[in-house]
This record gives sequence, structure tokens and C-alpha cells, in this order.
Amino acid sequence: MSDIAATNVTERLNKFNHDLVQVERKWKTYTIGPYALAYEAAFQNYEKTIKDQQEADKAKAELIFLALSLVGGGVMTAALGTIALKALARRAAIHVICENNMERAFKAAYFMSNNKTANFIAGGVWDELEKRGKDYVSGKLKKAIENMDQKPAAFPSAQKLTTITVKTSMENFIGEALIKAYDLADGISEDPRLRNYEKLLKFTELRKSKLWAPPERSVDDGTLSDEIELSFYMNTVMNSDYLRTKEEYWADDARGGRMRETKTHDEDIHVSPGSANYPSPSDNQSIGYRKIGSIIKDRMNELHNKKFKKWFYNGESALGIMLKAEETIKLLANDGIQKKIAAAARAAQ
Repeated sequence: MSDIAATNVTERLNKFNHDLVQVERKWKTYTIGPYALAYEAAFQNYEKTIKDQQEADKAKAELIFLALSLVGGGVMTAALGTIALKALARRAAIHVICENNMERAFKAAYFMSNNKTANFIAGGVWDELEKRGKDYVSGKLKKAIENMDQKPAAFPSAQKLTTITVKTSMENFIGEALIKAYDLADGISEDPRLRNYEKLLKFTELRKSKLWAPPERSVDDGTLSDEIELSFYMNTVMNSDYLRTKEEYWADDARGGRMRETKTHDEDIHVSPGSANYPSPSDNQSIGYRKIGSIIKDRMNELHNKKFKKWFYNGESALGIMLKAEETIKLLANDGIQKKIAAAARAAQ
């Protein structure tokens, strides 16, 4: 194949950079904005219910990532969520998602690379770079792919996450993805080992990544806020159990004698109740459950019934409720996966 003029490469690079602006608009309009509004509505309802019960626990940073990964509704939110899940995998609800759902979600959305974030940005170009090894790249191309996978530390860790911090986290994620995409294209354009027609082919491959397939309509079909709020409560239920260890010892009494005393120590359980590693009661250990009040239970029942046409609380034991919360998380995740499949299918058309 005869080579192509360098001016064609420059023109294609300029168009690539120009078109990224429209890609950014669509991500912000159809994913980031709707998700942030749904998150805010869900969080406000959740917070009010907790306060009404007078059992206010500060909202954990895990809530945003739980919602992003579970019911965020899009490939971008899943890609963002997995970054932070690495730092939160000890939590029971998060563990369920990591172990049972996230890989399925990515496979459903046609992710093949181990580095999901890089694959989201660069698609097949990243896969090729991985196969050829990082020693293949140099200069701008090397700089563009360094630290491609964003770190959990880059995201908010405040106890209370407002809509602004949620929205800013997602905007920063997309912003960095766009910067990386352009840096990759720029690095390709200046790579002396590539012929001009090869550079044009690589520009075409870059535009096949998930970054270039933003939703064409809102990810919120009118149920997103309810599903996010329900996931918050399921997270609360799954983090309500604890392991109580009883220790007996001898102590001196006031009369100079000895008496047998008992002390207990409670610690959170960091695996899901359905796991083979879930602790079993013994002579000196028992499973305890923090109280969840009636107002919170009523709200859970309302949301669960709205989504699944049945009450969440229906006479089950404490352990039964834990297992039901785990199953509900799986059902929400499966629903989210179906949305990701549909979105991927639409993008491929």
C-alpha cells in the first residue's frame, strides 16, 4: 500500500480532537447529569429516613461506588466504580459485586482487557499495546499510557458525598479519559515507526472504544433514584452483622478473693452471609445484628415492593434477612447488567 500524505494524518488528528468535544457533551448530558440528580434524590431520601429513625450513621464513601457499579446504568459508571471497588472490597455488599457481578457486567459490555479503564479509553489500540509490550512505545505514546488506570485515591473520601462531589468525580473521570485519548492519538501521529496509513488505521481503531460510544439518551428511565436508594439500604442491612467473641478470665474481688468474669469483643464481619468463609457460631462466638428500626424497614419494603412486587421483610430470621439483602443486590446488579448489554448493543448499531 502506498503511503499517505502527512497532511492527511494531521487533518485526521485535528478532527479526532474536535469530535471529542461532542463525545464529552453526550457523556455529561446523558450519563453524568442524570446519574448525579438520581444520586442526590436517593441520598436525600436515605438520609431523611435514617434521621427519622434517630439512628443516623454517617454515609460512607462506599455508597457512591456501590451505586455506580451496581445500578449506574452505563459502561462509564461501571468502569469508574471498579477503580474504587478495589479499595472497598472488604465490605460485604461490595464483595458480592466484585465476586459475582462486575466481570459479568464487563463481559456483557464486550470488555476483554484486564485493564478496564484503559480499554474504555483506547479499545483495541490498548489491547494491541498490551500484546506488544510497553517496551514498544516511547516518547508521547509512552507518556499517554503511563498510569492509565486511575487510582481510588483520586476520588472523594469524605464521610458525606454531595451531588457536587459525585458529579465532579465523574466529570474528572471523563475529562481524564478524553485527555488520555487525545494524548494517545497525538503520540501515534508522531511515532516515526508507523507509516501514515498505519496511523490513520489506529485513529480509526481508537474511535471504536467505549469512550466514543456515549449514550444517546438518559441512563435514567425513571427508576434509577429508587434503585440507588434501595441499594443503600441493602448495604446497610449487609453491614449490620457483627461477630461477638466472649472471653472469660479470673479477676481479684474486693475481699481479696478470685472471681470469674466475662468480657466481650465485637468486630464487623467483612464477608457476605452467603460466603463459605462466613463465621459459624461456637461456644465463645456468636453472630449479632444491629437494630434496624421500623421507619427504615417501612421504606425498604416500599422500595422493594415497587421494584420486585413483594415486601423485603416478610417474617424471615435475622440471617434470612441478610441472605435476602445479598440476593436483592444480585438482582439489582443483574438488572444493571441487562441495561449495560442494551447500551452496548445500541452503541454497536
